[in-house]
Amino acid sequence: MKPELAEQDRSPCYSLSIDTGGTFTDGFASGPDGQVQVKVDTTPHDLTQGFMACVEAAAEAMNEPLEDFLALLRDVRFSSTIATNAVVQRLGHRVGLIVSDGGLAAYGSDGEFASLSDFIDPDFVVAVPEAVSDEGVVELAPNPADVEAAVRRLLERGVGMIVISFRNADKNPANEAAARELITASYPRHYLGAIPVLQAARLSLSPSDFGRTALAILNAYLHPSLVRSLYKAEDGLRTSGHQRPLLIVNTDGSTTRVAKTRALDTFNSGPSAGVIGAANVAAAIKAEHVCTFDVGGTTTDVAYIHDGTALRTPHTVAASLSVPHPAIDLWSFGLGGGSIIARKDGALTVGPNSAGSSPGPACFGLGGTHLTPTDVWLILGYIDPEGYLGGRRTLRKDASIAALDAVFPGDDRSAEDKALDALDAVHRALADGMRAWAANHPELLSGPGRWLFSYGGGGGLLCVEAAQSLGIDQVVVFPQSSVFSAFGGGLMPIAHAYRASASRLAGPFKLAALVGAAERDLRAEGITDLAAVKASVSVSSTDGVETEIQSDLASLKADDASVDLTPRSHRVDLRVEVERPLDVTVRMGVPELGKADRTVHTREGARAYPIVRGLGEPNAAPVDGPAFLAAQDTTIVIPEGWHCTFDALGFGTLRKGASQ
Repeated sequence: MKPELAEQDRSPCYSLSIDTGGTFTDGFASGPDGQVQVKVDTTPHDLTQGFMACVEAAAEAMNEPLEDFLALLRDVRFSSTIATNAVVQRLGHRVGLIVSDGGLAAYGSDGEFASLSDFIDPDFVVAVPEAVSDEGVVELAPNPADVEAAVRRLLERGVGMIVISFRNADKNPANEAAARELITASYPRHYLGAIPVLQAARLSLSPSDFGRTALAILNAYLHPSLVRSLYKAEDGLRTSGHQRPLLIVNTDGSTTRVAKTRALDTFNSGPSAGVIGAANVAAAIKAEHVCTFDVGGTTTDVAYIHDGTALRTPHTVAASLSVPHPAIDLWSFGLGGGSIIARKDGALTVGPNSAGSSPGPACFGLGGTHLTPTDVWLILGYIDPEGYLGGRRTLRKDASIAALDAVFPGDDRSAEDKALDALDAVHRALADGMRAWAANHPELLSGPGRWLFSYGGGGGLLCVEAAQSLGIDQVVVFPQSSVFSAFGGGLMPIAHAYRASASRLAGPFKLAALVGAAERDLRAEGITDLAAVKASVSVSSTDGVETEIQSDLASLKADDASVDLTPRSHRVDLRVEVERPLDVTVRMGVPELGKADRTVHTREGARAYPIVRGLGEPNAAPVDGPAFLAAQDTTIVIPEGWHCTFDALGFGTLRKGASQ
């Protein structure tokens, strides 16, 4: 306990946000005396070990005993790229699917069916006779023998989860529920084991049979390991002394407690948190058109922000699959600091496979033998082998050179020349990915007011190349760059969505059940002031939104609110949201300089780049490149021909030309 504070003054005053990536687990904590950021290794064999190590590191950085720190935490928020990486690297679980008679091909087009191929084997799809009419009337209930036979077939094929998705279940899910009850009765837990059974209509009431099915398959593909990790992380916090629920960052830009979070909700949650953080910064500095650029160990994630608002989409896109699930509109491609550089048909390739954190890049010295961008940067001098992660890890240049030689067999050029070729391949892959995405955002390809916001562990080494690939000449970098998704997660609101099927008969629909569910969930998260809870109610048909009202939850409850349905009504939605106080001010202090310079190898030869301060110092003097900006747990380079200025918030802006 800090001696200057009396016992009665020790009320909750800290906030902690944690982001688990494929390589590192990042933390950003705020308190009355300032902010701290921490970074630890991700532990793929048990993600919660890295999560708790991050909590402990944050407590130490705040100069608090762990028990006191946890007791003083107002909230803990958790995001990750684990689901994203599982999709990019195809590391999800084996899913079985039971559908209506006729098979999955009857649910959508051939193209839609093909888009599922990354997530489910066609041999793991079994059809059973059943029927619900377009009016929601059960015309044929599933036969127990048919359901049992379907389950036996799937279990014999070794599936890890079973999804039930029947046609027209959005109108009436009775047949799906009956099939699940039959499975539970015929295959009790001691036989079925830990294989979960999911109903698609309990996850989505989309009017598209294919959409509901695809969403349920993707959720099942991601489900088992994520659910174990989330609950275990919450248990770890409670065991150590934190009594409030762990809040999970969702891909739609909100947070919910673990019990209200589905696996699909976490897809791209880490990158989504970064975009929310960037949107708040964009609003603060009045940046009109912003490309967010987040480089982690496995992926690069990009998004478009317009006038301080992150774009949202009603669909989540994973590989070639699009499912009806709201999300921050961002795009990921397989390029990061741990991406594997290899040779295929004589040409260098970069990603999408990643060395991750274990064994990681060759230079980590943990048994990895693959060449990665991190190894290339080390060989060329962009990374200090003794100063990596603030000196907590020493990198092995000899291991990087051995991995380089394996990619360039028989090439007797210097290691630096070969590494420059590998760096060119990284830049080509980067430009290809950036341009492919930006083709859908022409506002970023020409015209005034265009910015690139760079963050993530590798962003500072690639941001100028990324900006130039789009013709952008303003790049913003941040003191909290290496933990920016954790920073953004701390700015997200708590939000919940509730949905009910609407009768096709016109008349009033009482919102009491939805309002009551929202009130119970919010109370479980410590929120009792319903007047401060924003509420949005909409009535939808298959043609779009029919009615939408804005209110607060207290008013909806007090007025016993209802909405009018028409014969075309299909669904009633309630969304509630509790906003967070927004603070993008930097209160972190300035990192120590350490070495005065670093020798970098370029096509023009070796050159000493000075290491300079300024980032995190409001209105610091401008700096001309080439130089490195001192920053915690990351490297930010100002190239030749660029300079950096610093604003009142402590952020740096890189621009072409020399400073005036």
